[in-house]
Amino acid sequence: MKKLALILFFIIFFKSVYGAIVSCSGKCTLQDLSTTLQNAFKEIMVIAYFFATVISIIGSLMIMFGGAIPKMYEKGRNLITKAIISLVIIMSAGMIIDILLEIFSPKLAPVK
Repeated sequence: MKKLALILFFIIFFKSVYGAIVSCSGKCTLQDLSTTLQNAFKEIMVIAYFFATVISIIGSLMIMFGGAIPKMYEKGRNLITKAIISLVIIMSAGMIIDILLEIFSPKLAPVK
């Protein structure tokens, strides 16, 4: 778990050092805040897709190699199910954030 947190920290740190997340230069406005939140959510989506793919691959390998072991087969199936459910939750959150940005701040920043 500590290794995972360290990897996530370095991914976010290196992205923010090169200015991929924070879009404010000089005096910040509400539009810069909105754009920064959108960029941060896009980065979270990329990380979530990556981990969901890795977890799905691990679950698939557990199913393939655990054919004779029912416990391993069930564990692999549960991993794939949890990865799909987490992606659905994150995609739903993205849709909700886009809708809220469109409703409450239509003139701040266009939703991309």
